[in-house]
Amino acid sequence: MNIFFKTCDIRDKNRTIYDIVLHPLMYAPEPFLDNFFINKIFEVKEIEYSALYNYHLKFFLGNQKKKLKEDFFRKIMDIVTLTRSEIIRQSRKTLFSIEKVKLDSRHNKLDKFIKTISEYDEWGILESESERNKKLQEENKALTSLLSEITVEPHHKIDIKNGNKKNLIALFQDLIEIEHPKNSDKVTISTSAVKTWAKIVSLYFTENGKAIPLETALNYFDGTSKLKKSDRIYNISYIDR
Repeated sequence: MNIFFKTCDIRDKNRTIYDIVLHPLMYAPEPFLDNFFINKIFEVKEIEYSALYNYHLKFFLGNQKKKLKEDFFRKIMDIVTLTRSEIIRQSRKTLFSIEKVKLDSRHNKLDKFIKTISEYDEWGILESESERNKKLQEENKALTSLLSEITVEPHHKIDIKNGNKKNLIALFQDLIEIEHPKNSDKVTISTSAVKTWAKIVSLYFTENGKAIPLETALNYFDGTSKLKKSDRIYNISYIDR
């Protein structure tokens, strides 16, 4: 079913130069209509490219319950770029100057058509590869900057020189479990964020200059590994002021 292009009977005296004219007995599936539209680009004057595009866009929007201009734009760009690529391929292969001139002329028309309808590209579909790469580089730069802000370089980490990671983890565990001074039924700090506590240990501390693996720290916070009484060398207490 044709939903993109406005067609008319060859006997229709009210047809416009933008209509795709069909013989009443002609069966024209979508690929044929795609080609007919491309031929329209070759037939009309360059100054009429915008009018040609909008003429069929109006038909498309009026023919759809759920219509999106982007769908139509992508459809047109698909068939135009496909045709353009095929013309370039043929032009490179042909040895006949007359045919090559014809192909180059069509190539030029399609380039001008693309340039004309680029003003309707609200979605950045026609961005060049270099523009996309530039955006990706900018996004990558921003992510790298963000990562550098949240990542601590090894030489900037807090090193546990006297004692070991278990002493630190025991201190954090006691801090997590400490009761609220005015309500013994409540803890002061959230106890559910065990992975966050493990990350704090792994990301911000070293043990005698050596990294503390996240999995190792997590095992102590989630109960997989147990601390000994001797690991708890610090005591946290509440001072009533």
